[in-house]
Amino acid sequence: MNHSFEQAFALCEPWSYVLLGLATVTLALLLERSLVLFFSYNLHLPAFVEVLGRLWKEDQLDRAEKLARALPKRSPFAQMTRVGLAHATSSADRARAALDGIEADGLAFFRRRLNRFPLVAALAAAVGAAGSLHLGGFGALPAEGPRFAGLAVPVLPFAAGSLLAAVLLSAHFILSLRARAMGARLARLKAAFLDLREAHPVRTLGEKK
Repeated sequence: MNHSFEQAFALCEPWSYVLLGLATVTLALLLERSLVLFFSYNLHLPAFVEVLGRLWKEDQLDRAEKLARALPKRSPFAQMTRVGLAHATSSADRARAALDGIEADGLAFFRRRLNRFPLVAALAAAVGAAGSLHLGGFGALPAEGPRFAGLAVPVLPFAAGSLLAAVLLSAHFILSLRARAMGARLARLKAAFLDLREAHPVRTLGEKK
């Protein structure tokens, strides 16, 4: 017969608690990385570079700095803009080194915690398999007895662990692609600064030509 969720959860103890904890970790990872990569630090780069380039060419770098301050403080794009403006009058080598450093930090920021997704996926699969292999007291459950959502209760831990692993690995693939795209945007912003420095050199910050 079919059991309620509470009954199935109780029958699958203690692995049900471990899987519930892993599900919470999964949700937290998904929310945090999705917010960072798709919402909080997203930037429409072409429009931003167009405004930045116009202010640079007009030698209105003070306004460009205000533009950078309007971005989220921790955003790699904001940091790249501030560093690019701060090195507007520096030597080419010094400016490039500073921009390269921000790019490396930004790539690390976008990829942060992504390496945890496969680890949690492997742990979820292992916990699910351990639960369905009757470790921890599952030997007392009949093979053709209690059922929940059409599945025999003894296989529920494996099903739940496999589902969590699939979600984590799929999210890792999607978020890794997004992190790569954000890194490519950051590289284009760096290239825009280098092009502006070469085509429109600034002699003194804020000084009118």
